[in-house]
Amino acid sequence: MKDNRIDELTQMFVANQDIETASAHRIAQKIANDDDVFNAALTWVATGAFGSQPNIEGHSPNSLSAVYRPTQVFTILLGLKRDPRHAKKMLQTYGPGSVDHFSTTSS
Repeated sequence: MKDNRIDELTQMFVANQDIETASAHRIAQKIANDDDVFNAALTWVATGAFGSQPNIEGHSPNSLSAVYRPTQVFTILLGLKRDPRHAKKMLQTYGPGSVDHFSTTSS
């Protein structure tokens, strides 16, 4: 069942931004490892809207979606959970392009 949900999230990423399926799937698998962030992503898949939860260090899917692409929204939330100080520094230093840094350092 979880694999099906990961596939649904993968397809939603592909449909909503310029990303290859393999990359989208890898990101979806990472997101699936965190229940809070995965549930937020599944809410987005079901409704097409970014919710207000989880709110991590003052950032929510909805607030991040104003600036970032969908994969970035959920990857940033993962970074904020794992290493808030580092993630906030990356957001301040690099802005919207910082998600590439999150993808490679937040495993």
